[in-house]
Amino acid sequence: MKLSYKPVGAAGSWTVLFDETAAAAGPVLPEWKPEFNQPIQQQPLFRSPAQFRAARNNTSVSHPLTVFITYATLADAFDSVKTWSDLLGNKYHFKAEQGAKIHYYPNALLTNYTPNATGVTVQHTFTFISDKVIDTEPT
Repeated sequence: MKLSYKPVGAAGSWTVLFDETAAAAGPVLPEWKPEFNQPIQQQPLFRSPAQFRAARNNTSVSHPLTVFITYATLADAFDSVKTWSDLLGNKYHFKAEQGAKIHYYPNALLTNYTPNATGVTVQHTFTFISDKVIDTEPT
């Protein structure tokens, strides 16, 4: 699997977050588990014991990711925390590739980032939230 992102409205190439084809000492992605949420409107009906329930059609997709990356030096590991924390609060198009199949998560917002450094290895834990999954590259 390969995971990439680029800022919304930016032309050009994608920045690779994770690529499982990297060298053995490269990044490790232990699991990929997006979570899809569909809010439901629920309220009592007037003079009835029944409830009104309806999907609100504003699905959200949450992508919790944990990536382990081993850096060449302690300074590189230290700098990586600043680099990734700068992504917080900004919207990105997010791309997941498995072989020839590609899914895009447009207008994803990075809402959480937690680093955990042990020597030159850093565990980067992220959460992206987007509205949908599409098969064509967003503009």
